[in-house]
Amino acid sequence: MTKSKWSASLRIVAAGVFSLALLGLPAVANATTEQNEGIIELGPGVTTSSPAGEAAIDAALSDLQGTQTQAEIDSLVDLGNATVLYDLESGVDLAAISIAPKPGPLGRAITVVGPGCSSTSMCLTNKNPNGFAGSGTRSVNLSGVTKAFAGDRIGSITPSSGPVKVMAKGVTLKFASPGTVVFITRG
Repeated sequence: MTKSKWSASLRIVAAGVFSLALLGLPAVANATTEQNEGIIELGPGVTTSSPAGEAAIDAALSDLQGTQTQAEIDSLVDLGNATVLYDLESGVDLAAISIAPKPGPLGRAITVVGPGCSSTSMCLTNKNPNGFAGSGTRSVNLSGVTKAFAGDRIGSITPSSGPVKVMAKGVTLKFASPGTVVFITRG
């Protein structure tokens, strides 16, 4: 492992554990070998949407931005339950991590979950979480979106500007800057 990758891995582990320790929650962050670069595990009781989980994910993505190749990002996304730092305007993946999957039941048609999101629904977050369950297509026209979670199915988002982004199940996209999502699909 190169010195810069080792340094980034160490920062990911330290930031995640420190963030969770501040809240008194146990955490495990694992990104210490080349095969595990970008893979983190959140401790018991810590979810990706909790403040501790968000802090660990944000710290990891920040540390990895600019250090991963597109192939490395793609391999983490292929693992599932990935969170990707994504530039909505350019359509470029900036960094990625993979988190242990959380399986859930499947739906049959896209319906609004709300208020909020479920652990298996597609979730678009602006000021509030906006959840969508089931499969199909739906016009959404949500502005100020900063994050999209695919949920338990493959899905896609169509921004008002920029290319369509397909997401594997369990993948979270954190946008580099807020944007408007006009259309979603779920498989």
